[in-house]
Formats: sequence, structure tokens, C-alpha cells
Amino acid sequence: GIDRPPMPMNMSVTGEWNEVSLRLQSLSVESREIQIDAGGFLELASLKFISSHLDADININRLSVLNDWLDFPLPDQDLQVTADFDSRGGALVIDTLALRSGDSDLIVQGTIERESDIQVTLDVLGPRLNLDPWVDALRVRNDTKSKRDHRATDNQYVFPDYPISTEWLSHFSADVDLQINELVGMSRPVFNVQGAFTMGNSGIQIERLSAENERAGGATLTGSLLNLPDTAPQLDIAIKGSDLVLGIPKAPSEDIDSLPSYEFRSKLSGEGTTTRKLASNLDGYLNVVMGSGKVLNAGFDRLI
Repeated sequence: GIDRPPMPMNMSVTGEWNEVSLRLQSLSVESREIQIDAGGFLELASLKFISSHLDADININRLSVLNDWLDFPLPDQDLQVTADFDSRGGALVIDTLALRSGDSDLIVQGTIERESDIQVTLDVLGPRLNLDPWVDALRVRNDTKSKRDHRATDNQYVFPDYPISTEWLSHFSADVDLQINELVGMSRPVFNVQGAFTMGNSGIQIERLSAENERAGGATLTGSLLNLPDTAPQLDIAIKGSDLVLGIPKAPSEDIDSLPSYEFRSKLSGEGTTTRKLASNLDGYLNVVMGSGKVLNAGFDRLI
């Protein structure tokens, strides 16, 4: 990243900040690509939220202008964020957190409580989530990095090596429910994505993550990533799928219902302090059964 802003901008802040509270009477950021208006009051020390509130409007014309500043590949598309938080019953209630970027649309509602550690409950709803621009941005960055690393060393691995830790959850817990009507950017369209997740100091639990395809088939995933004291992070994951279409994108002249269907069963467990160690220790089974159907040559022509 870089220390300086990505472009000339005007910023004004009026407020007060101490160990007890943050009072933001006005925050304004104006530039050719970014406009931010926000204000509110946040209690920092009390166990309950009594008078906290926050309103914010953020408009970014092109996320990609932040790439160098954030040291993260963002797509060349817009982002609008509208936030309205208020305190009720001792909790900070997320009345509105709306995010729109390109043709993606997410709405988040929930509560934040602070009886001891921070406890977050979220409902995430999305009519449509398009991953294509984000995946493309990551692919460009990874391709550039891969070429640079290849020139620097001959010690190449297929699987990347990243540290695994849930330490960031030691003073934080969350319950998240997810509903995405349409997920774009996979090899085939994905519909009715539903999930339930819990996060806490012991790790992450995927109670349920399910999705459907365009011919009413679907898959369900359950699992956990636990990091108990004095042990390496432990991954357990189970996947069940039926009437799936795998691997061969639909050719223009094909009827989706004529393609072979697949039954998919998998259960894997392993442990490791990094992604590479975890992958090398995975143990379990993978069972795929192909049904009857036909695939035109055009389908094979489109394989990558």
C-alpha cells in the first residue's frame, strides 16, 4: 500500500474523541471519485449502547482507484454504501446497511452487543451477487505475482501457503444468516444460496451452506474450523450434492436437462497451522457418481 491518498481530495471533520466516546458531528470527503458524508455518536467504554447512532453515505465511482492505497485488487466498478445504526435495548441496531456495486446488491441488518466481548448478529440478504469482477481483479493480481515469483525462485508449489489462525475471534463472536437469490460468477448459475455461520473464540462453525442449480439440483455443506488451545487448527467438512452438473459449461444448443447429472458425497478432516500443511494432512473420502445424459461436442469445445 501507499501512505498518501490515491487522488487529491478535500476532507473536513468536526467532532470529539476520548476514551469514553466518539462524537462525529460531521465527516465530509469530496474528490473526483469518492464522496463520503457521515455523522453520529458512539459509546466506547460502556457495556451497553444507550445513545449511540450513526448515519453514513459513501459513493465511490471506481473502486480500482483504491488498489495501490489498500494494497488489494478491487474491480473497476462503483460502490454505494448507506448505513443507519441506532441504539435500542442496550444494543447497537443495524437498521440499514445497504451495499451496491455494479449489478450486485446486499442488505445487512442485525445487532451489535457488548455485554463483555463484542457479540454480532447479522442477516445478510442479496437479490444478486456477481463475483465475476472481483474474481477477475484477483486473477490479474495473482497472474502478475506468479510471474514475478517464478522469476525469483524455482521452488514452486501448486498449493499456496498461508497461515491459519482464529486468534482474531478471541474477543469477538458472531451469528450470521445468509440468503443470496442469485450468485453469478461460477461456472454455472447458482440460485437460492442459504447459510448459517457461527464464529467465536474456538473457531468457525458452518451449520449449513446450501445452493441450487438451474434444474433444481443442489448441494449442502457443513463443517468447522476449530482452533482449540495447544492444538493446530482442525478442519472438518462434509458436502452432499444431487442432480449436479459438473465441469462442462452449457453449450448454446444444449438443453440443460439432457446433460448428465452427478451425485456427490465428500467428508474430509485435517489439521495444520498453514493452508499447505492442512491440505497435506486431509483424510476422508470423495464419492462422485455420474448419471445418464449426453453432451454435444460444443460443450467440450468450451472446456478451459
